[in-house]
Amino acid sequence: MLRGCVQRCQAALRPSDVLGRLGGEEFGAMLPGADPGQIGTIAERLRAGVAEPPFELPDGAALEATVSVGAVVALPDEDADALLMRADRALYAAKHAGRNQVVLDGIDPAAFADTEPSGAPALPPFPALGER
Repeated sequence: MLRGCVQRCQAALRPSDVLGRLGGEEFGAMLPGADPGQIGTIAERLRAGVAEPPFELPDGAALEATVSVGAVVALPDEDADALLMRADRALYAAKHAGRNQVVLDGIDPAAFADTEPSGAPALPPFPALGER
């Protein structure tokens, strides 16, 4: 199941992005050169990609999974510890908001130029596994 989640997360990233395991079931992604709108879009693709469709277990049973995402933009001269602390705070805010959420710490929602009528960011289709 964890490998399946990782595959879905990698499929949501751009070729230049890096996904790494921080420990347990916690992962971090670096999105070099991404602007705030791209960060929000990619974070939402990660969340949506893990949630759908349910994972099929070897015995044929379906298992639903969700992820909470905390995203931040690195500040000038910010060290890795401070950046991870802010990302962790955003992650826990997403979990506190009911899980299966994306919280963008320090990212202006106005950065999302394309919005759907609901106000949610307009997302490109989630790529199938192996399409990136």
